[in-house]
Amino acid sequence: MRLEDIPFVATSDGLKKIEVRLDDSRRNGLSKGDSIKFIHIGSGKELVKKVLTVRKYKSLEDLVALELFENTGGIYQDRHHWFHEISRYYPKEKIHIFGLLVIEFAEDNT
Repeated sequence: MRLEDIPFVATSDGLKKIEVRLDDSRRNGLSKGDSIKFIHIGSGKELVKKVLTVRKYKSLEDLVALELFENTGGIYQDRHHWFHEISRYYPKEKIHIFGLLVIEFAEDNT
């Protein structure tokens, strides 16, 4: 999974504990215990994390309302900003078709 600089650093530092993605075929079957690789878009640096749990949501509104905001790693100003940023990547039409995943991962990869 490719990440921009700020989310990559927050994930690497253990501050960001979740990743939001479309529930499409690329993440089909992702489950607890799997390893996921994050790749820094600019440098290509890689980071591997172990999946703790995967939660599915049918709407962005539900996701933002129900997830712990603290798990975003402090990279968003507030829930409204978080909602806006996810909306930039995933249009409502795609969310309606696929739904969203919140992938929670271990801080220390064990």
